[in-house]
Amino acid sequence: MIADSRTQDSRTQHSITDKNDQPLRRPPPTALTRSIIRAGSKTFSFASIFFDSESRTGAHLLYTFCRICDDAIDKAGSKAEASANLRYLFQHLQTSDLSQPNREFLDSQRPNLNVALECWYEIEEHYFVPRTYAIELLRGLEMDCEGFRPATVQELLLYCYRVAGVVGLMMAHVMGVRSKQALEFAIDTGTAMQLTNSTRDLKEDFQMGRSYIPLAWDDSPNRTVFDENRAMINARLLMQTASVFFASGRRGLPFLPFRARLAVAIAQMTYHKIGTEVLRRGRAGVQRRVILSMAQRFELGFSECVRWSAQALFDKFWQLFKPVPLFDESLPVLHSPDVIDQQLQKLGLKKSRSTRENDRTEDTPNTSH
Repeated sequence: MIADSRTQDSRTQHSITDKNDQPLRRPPPTALTRSIIRAGSKTFSFASIFFDSESRTGAHLLYTFCRICDDAIDKAGSKAEASANLRYLFQHLQTSDLSQPNREFLDSQRPNLNVALECWYEIEEHYFVPRTYAIELLRGLEMDCEGFRPATVQELLLYCYRVAGVVGLMMAHVMGVRSKQALEFAIDTGTAMQLTNSTRDLKEDFQMGRSYIPLAWDDSPNRTVFDENRAMINARLLMQTASVFFASGRRGLPFLPFRARLAVAIAQMTYHKIGTEVLRRGRAGVQRRVILSMAQRFELGFSECVRWSAQALFDKFWQLFKPVPLFDESLPVLHSPDVIDQQLQKLGLKKSRSTRENDRTEDTPNTSH
């Protein structure tokens, strides 16, 4: 485990204490992060099985950080409490670093938030995830705290980027993937999953006084009764948008190591299945939260394992048996006969036109005598 591999000096150096020098930061136990992901998300818990141990630990830490931060807003007793929790997280992440934590804002009465911060510090230190991603996530939660309702699809996608797209970026770093193109696909995967969450939770969000449906789609934000017919239309619009991002996210899978590819592919397909189930069930799909059975999850997991294992075997055999190039691949691409002639001349395999004309002149018999 990552936390167990750190030296005692490292633990002491990065220990956070309150004003009375009592330690507040402890490396979060793996059992705690594992129990939180099992209780909070069956999809991510199942998919994380396919990670290697290091990526799995990072995924559990990241999920724990995101879950505690989200609950600090959604499950707060009042808007004032939610704002205070958010302010506490902002103050830590904006004003402290690993070696010089800011003790002024630490509060031993907020143990859950301290666990979230410890998870973040572990992620930041061991996986080199930029702090800006965590700040962007908090900005998304701030939108929730302020009663966000998107006016346009663009505003909805901005929210999705902040609360889920940046989580895709964090996970890419946890998996050791940092290429620009791969990160763009990671954002799209997170966005697709958040749109699916909004599809699945239409009634729950309504009961909480929230709506992530753009006013451009539904201009009646002040309904007092949940409208199933309107919800079914909104669910279809959300999943149509999500499908575009799912398709883009699938294109990023080849950038990932094999085991990470399996984990992400299973999570993608599980979320997509949840969204399609909402649409398939009609009124029942928007009235009750759709949860896939374990059999359905195993079926999706098996399908993705077969798909990507077959692809990996094909790639390996292709490398073994692909045709051997007949020419030196370091040579320039030969686009025209003139270029071909020039290359053949450099190789001594063909004479130039002037040389051929001189040879022809020398071979012509002299008839002047």
